[in-house]
Amino acid sequence: MSNAADREVWLNFLDEVDEYLNTIESVLIGLAESNVDPQQMDAALRSAHTIKGIGSMIECPSMSQLAHRFEDSLKIVKVRRNSIEVDTALEVLLLKALDSIRQISARHRQALPIPEPWLKTHANPHFEKLHDCLGEV
Repeated sequence: MSNAADREVWLNFLDEVDEYLNTIESVLIGLAESNVDPQQMDAALRSAHTIKGIGSMIECPSMSQLAHRFEDSLKIVKVRRNSIEVDTALEVLLLKALDSIRQISARHRQALPIPEPWLKTHANPHFEKLHDCLGEV
């Protein structure tokens, strides 16, 4: 397969990632104002799980790792929906974490690297705050 064909396949995977990110976002927006719907959360979980797999397939460990952490956060929200407060702050934090994955996808689309310092200062803090808020799976 030529480099152009490889790039086209890679871009198709990134298009899929964007669709899954949009699915997750649609579940999260307004989450604080409504009850956590287990079926909608399942759709978000499947999307995060698929992003994790696509990240592995296109050799993007940062996307795969963050999608895995995000999936864990969604699992906690779903399972503990009756014992944790899903407020605006948590909704915003989930959306910021999701945006970090979206930014990684955008950088890959432009064939730009994912610098470790960017991960440490822009992406990881959102996931660390989620962990502090939600705890372990």
